[in-house]
Amino acid sequence: MRLPTFKGDIYTYIRISTKKQSMDDKMGLERQRFLCDEYIKKNYPYTRNISHYEDIGTSYKTGRRQLNMKELLRKIKNNSMIIIAEISRLGRHIQMVNQILQIINEKKCVIVSINDKLTYGISKLHNKKFREKIKFAKEESDYKSRQIKNSIMYRMLRGGSFGRPAFGYEYIKNSNRVAVIKKKLSEFKIIDKIINLSKTNSFEEITNILNTNNELNRGKFWTCFRIKNIVKKFTKTQNDTQNNIGNGNRKLTFPERLRNTKYGNLKILVSNDIEEQHETSKTSKTSKTSSIVKLRSGKEFYKF
Repeated sequence: MRLPTFKGDIYTYIRISTKKQSMDDKMGLERQRFLCDEYIKKNYPYTRNISHYEDIGTSYKTGRRQLNMKELLRKIKNNSMIIIAEISRLGRHIQMVNQILQIINEKKCVIVSINDKLTYGISKLHNKKFREKIKFAKEESDYKSRQIKNSIMYRMLRGGSFGRPAFGYEYIKNSNRVAVIKKKLSEFKIIDKIINLSKTNSFEEITNILNTNNELNRGKFWTCFRIKNIVKKFTKTQNDTQNNIGNGNRKLTFPERLRNTKYGNLKILVSNDIEEQHETSKTSKTSKTSSIVKLRSGKEFYKF
């Protein structure tokens, strides 16, 4: 996929949405760099004017825009080339990508996608295929988002938890193989020590004591800010527990607290609109049970 008549400047662009994605073998930070460098060495070994731009931890949905992409579009010269590892690295928001392509058209530049083996800016046919791939990347992103949301809802309905557990807690699978949150005794010993030390010591002194004794925060050194949050959180928890006991109120479980706060409408949805039906499909060797959750209107909500 070499352009024999190209003699302009070359720009490489790399983007990852999260820090976790940077270590991905398929489309991580190092993998994208390797693909772009190898493509240039193989096809344009004598090109000197090469510029590199990277956006790390940027996503349209989180509000962190692609600042280095904007810088690239501002500085790019006419009749230049942008090399990307994959079309989705331009972005998964169609309106934003269309704005990028409009600027590329105005400056008569070319975009080369290595993995997709597609180019933009050569002919109308190539441009059409390039735009179709952008739509596919958007649909793929939306599908993954729906899968994650459905998985969270499904786990909550079964009484499970999600997200990174706070210090002092861990995930343990119950008899139904659902991850529920439980206290971690080894970390709660450190929490009790912090609470007791906070009565006579400052946050900085507590931090030095714990780090000196090698009682770390999940492998990391303690900071004053983290110690302050621990003291504030668990002191408030103890006071709330005492008030609930005095008033004769039952303390809510972790899933119940989630339903009443972050997912306020979930409680109504569970009690009024959702019916669970279990279908058992028998095979010659094993029997598998699939759970289908449907709305009362008959429309399937999600399926596992």
